[in-house]
This record gives sequence, C-alpha cells and structure tokens, in this order.
Amino acid sequence: MISANATSLRPAGALFGHFEMIVPPGVSLGDLLERAYWQNAAPKLQVNTAIRVVAPDGSFDALLAVSAVENRQSQHHWAEMRVLWSWIAEAADREAAQSERQ
Repeated sequence: MISANATSLRPAGALFGHFEMIVPPGVSLGDLLERAYWQNAAPKLQVNTAIRVVAPDGSFDALLAVSAVENRQSQHHWAEMRVLWSWIAEAADREAAQSERQ
C-alpha cells in the first residue's frame, strides 16, 4: 500500500485557491453553472479553484470547483464549474430565514 507523504499536504487554498462570494439577488445555482457568468472572474481562476457561493436570501449554499477555464489569450474569458456540494432551501426554510432578518 502506498501511503501519503506528509510533505505533499498544503494548507487549504495554497495550491488551487479558494474564494467565497455572496451572489447578487436573483442569481440561481443554475446561472452559476453557465460559462459566461464567470467571464469577468475568469482571469483570477485556474482549474480546481474552489468557490463557495451563497445566495443573499439563504435559498442556496454551494461549493463549486473550476473544471475548465479560458483566461489567457482570448478576449472571451469563461470558466466552467462543477458542483462539489450544494444545499437548496425548501420554501419554509427561506421564509424562516427572511423573517429572522426582519
């Protein structure tokens, strides 16, 4: 059996980067999977970069990873995401979260 080499372990974000963002109101998890959504952020991204995204109304929370990116020579930047995990609130959860903020 091959075992892990302790020197290959790096702190989270050291190799691929890790970002967090609260998405603008009205943006859905599906929107985040569209390549064009990331055109302005693509220059900061590389394959395997993780991005935690949270909806401002508490309707979803997800961890995405970059699976492909065009951020160099082209004027048409884009990034393709894969969902590592996601949580989507049910209607009752969203209503409760909104009333807590009021």
